[in-house]
Parts: sequence; structure tokens; C-alpha cells
Amino acid sequence: MARAGTPNAIGRDACRQALDRLGDCLAMRETMALLDDIDEAGWKSLHAVLTKIGPATVPALITAAAAERETIGTKRAMGTIASFGKPAVTRLAPLVSDDRWYAQLAGAQLLGAIASPEAVPLLQPLLRKSDPRVAQAAVAALGKIDDPAAARAVQTVLRAAQGQMRTAVIDALVADRDPRVVPMLSRVIGESEPLGKDHEVVIQTIDALAGVGSDAAVPTLVTMAKVKKFFGGRKLAALKEHSVDAMIKIGGTKAAAAIDQLAQTGDRKLKKMLAQKRR
Repeated sequence: MARAGTPNAIGRDACRQALDRLGDCLAMRETMALLDDIDEAGWKSLHAVLTKIGPATVPALITAAAAERETIGTKRAMGTIASFGKPAVTRLAPLVSDDRWYAQLAGAQLLGAIASPEAVPLLQPLLRKSDPRVAQAAVAALGKIDDPAAARAVQTVLRAAQGQMRTAVIDALVADRDPRVVPMLSRVIGESEPLGKDHEVVIQTIDALAGVGSDAAVPTLVTMAKVKKFFGGRKLAALKEHSVDAMIKIGGTKAAAAIDQLAQTGDRKLKKMLAQKRR
């Protein structure tokens, strides 16, 4: 193991290949079947071996991760896989393409925990799964990936969804109030037509930013509050009001300073709205 991890060491490649074969050998898979029964001391020793071998153990670990009920063993397997980060992503393809819903769910959750842009192609097919648990987990995972491809995938889903389905997608994105979802939601808004075909999507996404409660959303909300259009009507008013309400809900010094600035430099409608809200 030491030689396999030493750059330019003699025999390094051969050692690495041996470890890769060890990571997915029959003995390793049989060991994974015992993860629920291993005590903490035994798990600590096994985990050290798994960590040393590295992502080559993922194929064996996913046999323990794919379970209908969460157990100590599934937690151990999931946590170990996630700790490998980006190098584990492509090795999760069999889990994502598995016919069992709970295997797909585990794959989506792992890809969300890793949150690497390389996970987007694996998550996209899960958005079309009939099982809502899988689709919502895929949406939540995409929400944690700060990448344009992930934002476009979510935007496509939001545009296609209607009513309760769209609400379910938004809820999945913000369920954990994870600040990592803010760049994703901001990208969705930035690439949408707030006064056109995407109006409802933008309004619900703004409300989602308010639900997350991170002041990282303030610049996007300020931009939406400052949108101008002659004869914008109710859509324009709704855009401004939801943006302001979101900043009020987020609170904090950054949001308060932004609201004060808008009260001084905003257009007439925005100034009037802020004055009414401050009464």
C-alpha cells in the first residue's frame, strides 16, 4: 500500500493494480455483506484498509449501500464512498442504472454528497424516473452542484413541471436549507425570462432562495427587484414584491443594506413598495 501511494516508486503501477483488484475481489464483496455485524473496533480497522485502497473499493461498497432500509452497514458504505469524492463518481454508474428504486436513490444521494460536475450526466436520467423519491433525490443532488449543466437540467425540469409537481421539485432543492443550492437557483433565475414564459418558475425560485435563508442570494434578489419594463403590469409587481420579501425573510446586515440601497436608488414602484412595507 505504501509503495502504491508513492510517486515514481519502483513497482508503483503494479502495486496500484494489485490494490485495484483487491478492492473488488470476492473476499471484499463478502466482507461488505458483514458491515452490519462488524463492531466499531473492527469497522475502524476495515475502514482504514478501504481508505488506503481507495475508490477501487466502490464497486464492492455499493453492494452494501443499495439497501431498502437504512442500517449501520449502509451508513458505513455510503460514508466511505462519499469520502472518496470525485474519483468515485464514474464508479457509481452501476448503482444509478440499477432497476431497483432504492439503489437509484442511494446513487443520487451519493452523487449529491460528492457534488462534482462529473455527476450531472449520471443524475439527469434519474430526473425522469417514475418513483418520486428517486426524482426528488436527483433534483436535490443537482442543486448542490455549482455547474451550468446542473442548473440547465433543473431549469428544464422546472419548465416542464406544473403545479404540485413543480412545488415538489422546489421543495426537494431547499429541503436541507443547504447554502450550496444558492448558486444553482441563482443560475436558474439568471438564465430564465422573468417577465415571459418563465415567470412562475422565477417567482417560485425566488421564494426558494428565501427559504434557504442565505445572504449569498441577495445579489440575485437585488437584480430581480430592479427589473424594469414599460407596462410590466402584475408580473413586474410580483417580481419586485417577491424579491423584496425574500430579502426581508433572509434578514441580516447584507440584506438590510441592499434594501436600504434600493429604497434610495430604486424606481418609483420599488420605492413605493418599500415605503409601504416599512410602515
